[in-house]
Amino acid sequence: MVDEDSIMHSGTGRIPRMLMKTMSLYESGESNGQISIMELFDNPDININDCESSLRIDDLIFAACRLISCK
Repeated sequence: MVDEDSIMHSGTGRIPRMLMKTMSLYESGESNGQISIMELFDNPDININDCESSLRIDDLIFAACRLISCK
């Protein structure tokens, strides 16, 4: 936690705001990238039966809730 009483410089005019979008599960390191959404759209007949994820159900629920709360 930042102690705002000890900040000596306000940074006024020197620190720009930056819009940041949510990261994909692959970008955050939570997905192994075996299945690509774009690939599923491009090739709806793709076989995904051999793809496995190391995520448990509670990991998936956490990721889904985190993404929803960011919008």
